[in-house]
Amino acid sequence: MLDVIRTQLDFPDLKRKAFSLCDSWQADRVLIEDAASGKPLLQEFRRNEYQQHIPINVSEDKEIRFNAACAPIEEGLVHLPTDAPWLADFKRELQSFPRGRYDDQVDSFSQFLNWTKGVGFWRSLGRNHPINKERQERANRRPRRR
Repeated sequence: MLDVIRTQLDFPDLKRKAFSLCDSWQADRVLIEDAASGKPLLQEFRRNEYQQHIPINVSEDKEIRFNAACAPIEEGLVHLPTDAPWLADFKRELQSFPRGRYDDQVDSFSQFLNWTKGVGFWRSLGRNHPINKERQERANRRPRRR
């Protein structure tokens, strides 16, 4: 995780900010919740040259999604910057969930982590990505079931 933006924006500003972040981070994939203000944002991504959008459909509540996402955190697979202006607030929100005042960062974070468990994440990296090459080598070393 590299950056956190926490602000309420009207839709035109949200669209500009989303496109700006795509450009500045050179994003390969952009996960957008397919609900509320995410629906028109998905439409804007489809209408413009930004084809890296992925709609995220939510079917469970935030607490269930977060609990489902905790394994990579517990395994030490999630890395945060050691020094970032948003880090203290982000950690506080994670630690106070689900009883804290805010939960938007927790929700988007858990949606991302849950997405990484699916094939879409691995496919988005491409076959030649070092992580996928390593996964393929491990699979080839496993004994085959008969």
